[in-house]
Parts: sequence; C-alpha cells; structure tokens
Amino acid sequence: MKKVFIFLIASTYLILFLFSFIVIMKPGASIFYHKDTIPSQEMTCQGQTCEFQIKYPLFLLDSDSIVILEDQRIFDGGTLEYTQSGIKGSFSVKHIYSDLITLIISPTVPTDSI
Repeated sequence: MKKVFIFLIASTYLILFLFSFIVIMKPGASIFYHKDTIPSQEMTCQGQTCEFQIKYPLFLLDSDSIVILEDQRIFDGGTLEYTQSGIKGSFSVKHIYSDLITLIISPTVPTDSI
C-alpha cells in the first residue's frame, strides 16, 4: 500500500512538473486556446455590422478573452455601441447565454463581399 501511495504522489508530481514546464516554455501553446474559423454563411449582416453566434461551453471559454482575426489583423474589442457605429475592425459581445455567445463584428471589408 505504501508503494502505491508513493507511486501516485510521484506520478502526480511529475505530471504537474511537466505541465508547469510547458506553461513556462510555451505559454501560447495550442492547448491553452480554441481556434475556429467563422463561416461567412453563418453570419447575418445588416449595414456595416455582422452577427455571429458561438456555441461553446462557457466554463471553458472566457468571453473577455475572445480574439477575432481578419487577414492576420486583430480586431479591437469594444462596447456594443462602438461596434454598431461602424468602426471597421471591431467586435463586441452582444449576449451571453448558458452555452451561446452572440458577437457583433464590424469587418474591414464591405459586408456585401463577405
């Protein structure tokens, strides 16, 4: 019994050490984020803004850490009024439900060409 307990402690320590090493050496590793492509057919556009819904468990996704890229340029996160005013390259969170986040996006390209 004592050997099993020592083995469990040692293996737990080793796993935690390796995880800490990965965090220190490569904090941007893909295990720390979720990357998705927004299909243009799932976006509803009105005027200069588009609306998109993300279905993802909210206990895994922090709505304050959402980053949107277009042609490798990062969009500015702002308020709903800021994005709806038509500021190009901005986005905001409109609604948050149990597993659904609605984003308002103001793309840099015209909405009719998305």
